[in-house]
Amino acid sequence: MNTIRPLIILLTTLTLANAPQLAAAQTSAQLRAQQKHSITAGLGFVPLAGAGGILTYGFSVNQELEIQLAAQLLASAFPASWISGSVNLKARYYLGNAFYLSAGLGMEKGTIKDTFILPNNKVDVIKSETQYSAFGLDFGVGQQWRWGSFILDLEYVGVHSPLVFLNPRSVGVDKQTGKEVSNVPDNMEVDDLPFPVELRFVMLSVGGAF
Repeated sequence: MNTIRPLIILLTTLTLANAPQLAAAQTSAQLRAQQKHSITAGLGFVPLAGAGGILTYGFSVNQELEIQLAAQLLASAFPASWISGSVNLKARYYLGNAFYLSAGLGMEKGTIKDTFILPNNKVDVIKSETQYSAFGLDFGVGQQWRWGSFILDLEYVGVHSPLVFLNPRSVGVDKQTGKEVSNVPDNMEVDDLPFPVELRFVMLSVGGAF
């Protein structure tokens, strides 16, 4: 009995001492409402044979809504070799404490290699390198957690789809002669070119809020 009583007193004292910290623990949603600014950086995967990185600045309007400016670089080696960089303005809506949906508009610049087009003179299928700029849409689904000023963000899946193209240009090389044969003909539809719809998987980012 003499041994148990001091233990009870010790446990009670420790509980009372930590009570203010336990009461002060805040959810990610509460922290979003208080911390208006955030900066995160992360890496993720592109399907089949690629990877990408992202740098994001966020402004929290309230617990549910965050406005983001994100710069990302994505690349893949299959089925065509391509690389693209984009800047996107996105709105992220939180459902509950951490789960979110995001949507936005962006400007993209990219290069696609080892694609195939048919030039005006119909000589042969050619190997080409296509350079393009485009406006597009960006969507994402994920979760973000906050502990104090630390942020852990996990975007499960995201997609960037180019929609409006600005002067795409493709330089082709005849497979038989190895010589440059054509630019993209003026009458060629943009849909004939293999512009990628860019998927992101498991984009993991860390950062801070203030």
